[in-house]
Amino acid sequence: MLLMSVMGEIKHGMMLTRNIVHVKREFKAAVGLAKNADNYVVLQSIGQVYDDNKLTAEFEDKLRKFGFERVGGLGGCIVRTN
Repeated sequence: MLLMSVMGEIKHGMMLTRNIVHVKREFKAAVGLAKNADNYVVLQSIGQVYDDNKLTAEFEDKLRKFGFERVGGLGGCIVRTN
């Protein structure tokens, strides 16, 4: 849910639900991000969690499905492709 919400917020400028604000705040605290970290940084951190759990292929499939791409391999920059 957090992954889809962050990608939707980047693409469309709006969140899926109001409750995701709290989830995103908790995620940022859990992984050590600043409170004002932008959505691309959050998306990279979500990717790192997927990588740590050996779910890299699943993460990259979801990125492609929603028009994003990871440039530079693991830990690389995430960019919009459309």
